[in-house]
Amino acid sequence: MTMRLLVLALVWVSALSVSAQDSLLITGKSITIQGQTSLGKFACTYSEIHQPKAAFIRNGANPIPVLFLELPIEDFDCGNKILNKDFRETLRAAEHPSIRISVDNFRKIENYYLSTVSLTLGGKVSELLELRFIKIDKHGNTYLKSEFKLSTSSFELSPPKKLFGLIKLRETLEVSICLYY
Repeated sequence: MTMRLLVLALVWVSALSVSAQDSLLITGKSITIQGQTSLGKFACTYSEIHQPKAAFIRNGANPIPVLFLELPIEDFDCGNKILNKDFRETLRAAEHPSIRISVDNFRKIENYYLSTVSLTLGGKVSELLELRFIKIDKHGNTYLKSEFKLSTSSFELSPPKKLFGLIKLRETLEVSICLYY
């Protein structure tokens, strides 16, 4: 009887240590959207490095999103008021006030993580399969980072009409997602 309890206790402790390694406590996030117009480049960033609400992401296929982010477009900073206003208009913030990011099927593969990310931008949804997150240790912060490109036409994005329509938004947006743990 005692031996059986000891074996059960060892199995339970080893299962705990495996599941602790297979999950991360996300304590912050940073998302940057970079693009280019006919006048030059822009970068708009949303950042919560030490957020009060932390979230767990667990390794492995999961039928429900392992991490869901809702980012108010009003909280993105593009560097100045004019760019902030144009960014909000481009993303149709009046009708769609937030960017939604859902991370699913999060799993570790050797020294990086793969996941499926669903992105809702300007009311349009795009699913990114097999998105790679790499681990970065920098300035005392440890985080997972993923970078990818999006087509502005797939989200039907266009900048506000200025200078009689001479300002054009280039086709590609570069998105960077950092998840701090």
